[in-house]
Amino acid sequence: MTSALSHGADTCMPCNLFGIAVVLYFLFVLSMSVARAAWGLLARLISLSMELSDIAGEALAVAAAWPFEYALDHAEKWVAIAAELRAQRKIWRAEFRDSMPWDEFRRQMAGQGEAARDDYADALSLLALTEPFTRQDLDARFKRIMLGVHPDKGGSDFLAQQATAARALILKRKGWKK
Repeated sequence: MTSALSHGADTCMPCNLFGIAVVLYFLFVLSMSVARAAWGLLARLISLSMELSDIAGEALAVAAAWPFEYALDHAEKWVAIAAELRAQRKIWRAEFRDSMPWDEFRRQMAGQGEAARDDYADALSLLALTEPFTRQDLDARFKRIMLGVHPDKGGSDFLAQQATAARALILKRKGWKK
């Protein structure tokens, strides 16, 4: 006589196997889906990295080519400038080498000449004076500056001479007596 329990266990055994097979199939399908998704993601990442490397390569090419393009665009101007300088140098060597330095010759050829200096403005600046000022202002400022720059007080002859010359120029320009 067979018991119902053992008969149920016998029929349950194929159910268990079927359940395990379904679970294994589900896990297999799931792992394949995950693998396919990972493969798709990897393929997309590879595609993006290739696109980025193409963009970076193009940017690098543009950056590397820029100086050469700039030089090509300005080459004619630079050649003309060099030819002009060569011609000026030739004239300077032939005619002006002994009478004036190259820099002065270049300034004159460019029409610049020397800038007009305003010695009065330089003297005012040296003594730190601004218009309008009085004779007493000038004398007080001169004495204070000479206390700092006089050779007997540790200053230099050059600075003392500069301050004295500035004072003399201001006195002459203002028409004041020494």
